[in-house]
Amino acid sequence: MTDNWDPAKPLVARQPLKFVYILYYILTSAVSVPTWAILYGIPFLRPVSSWSYKTALVNKISYHLLKFLSMIRIQTPQPITPGNETDLFVVLEPAKDLKKTYTGLLDNPQIQPTTVGAFWIPNLKHLASATSSTNSNWIILHFHGGAYVLLTPRDPAVQRGPRQLCEELPADAALCLDYRLSSKPKSSYPAQLQDALTAYNYLIHDQQISPSRILVSGDSAGAHLAITFLRHLTTHPESGLPLPRALLLHSPWLDLTEKKLSVDNIQKGRDYVSDAFVQWGATTFTPAGSPRDAEFVSPFYHPFTSPIPIWVQAGGVETLYATIVEWVNKMRNAGSAIELYTMEDMPHDVFHLSTGMGLETEARKALRAAKAFLIKDSIQVIYFTQLSRL
Repeated sequence: MTDNWDPAKPLVARQPLKFVYILYYILTSAVSVPTWAILYGIPFLRPVSSWSYKTALVNKISYHLLKFLSMIRIQTPQPITPGNETDLFVVLEPAKDLKKTYTGLLDNPQIQPTTVGAFWIPNLKHLASATSSTNSNWIILHFHGGAYVLLTPRDPAVQRGPRQLCEELPADAALCLDYRLSSKPKSSYPAQLQDALTAYNYLIHDQQISPSRILVSGDSAGAHLAITFLRHLTTHPESGLPLPRALLLHSPWLDLTEKKLSVDNIQKGRDYVSDAFVQWGATTFTPAGSPRDAEFVSPFYHPFTSPIPIWVQAGGVETLYATIVEWVNKMRNAGSAIELYTMEDMPHDVFHLSTGMGLETEARKALRAAKAFLIKDSIQVIYFTQLSRL
């Protein structure tokens, strides 16, 4: 596989048209934002009548902004230095045995495992007690969303979801991986999965954390990464990495084929995900020559029997909802222990945007449902373990 870096880059992402487009965006926003602010003051004019004023307005502005950032191909800095986050930041080195750990499609001559950054939530001071061999509490490995092209856990806004998850389960700590974004050269698949294995190897071998304590979590594209991570571990036991305890998926992005990249006509203003955003992510993530329905690109078409339980959350009005429901049913029919929690009238990835949209109550309710799922699964494991000893 060769690297396929942004073959669909729009003309407005190049100068001098980029300058013109930015000016156009500023001028139209100066008119549009105040107009939306007035219109959404009337409840029945909001995309979803049950939404608050804040939810409706932030959802609309987020759509407008994401489309703009996608069109101009904004870049997200990812320095391998602490910066202002000295109390959170760690550097993760690739596993020592490259051939064994990064096997199969991850053994790619063009895209190699490399040093990546990660952020410990709540902070590094908490790490010693959280990783103690006498501690049996949860540890979370989290992969953020952003269509593989935007966001970084260096941003406090990206840390809020994992912080809420730690508080609600509760979990002792979350390692938030700053995986390589496909918006950069030579960072299409399998760069992100290589980085995920690097982070997991760090937890298992460097920090000596039992895999039975580790929950792998991901939102949107990060949930896509969590699925491909699990699939890789199950199909490549020769990597020597044991399976985590469970997967927690928040609004997973499952289908990157062309027919699923036209979302503007589906959402009718009820979601902030745009065509430009998902197309940017899909085209830069997918390696040249690889079909969009390949197993590692679109897990929607490749259900499997998961050896660990999977909890899935989705917004009832998000553009991906129908795809998520169908995939969950496919996975259940394949023999996986999987549960779907629907957040009625909610847009995409409330896990990430709950605070900004005024939906923290709904987000925390969903996370408590994840907790109940994990407790139920743990009871079942104990029961069947004891039964097998009789």
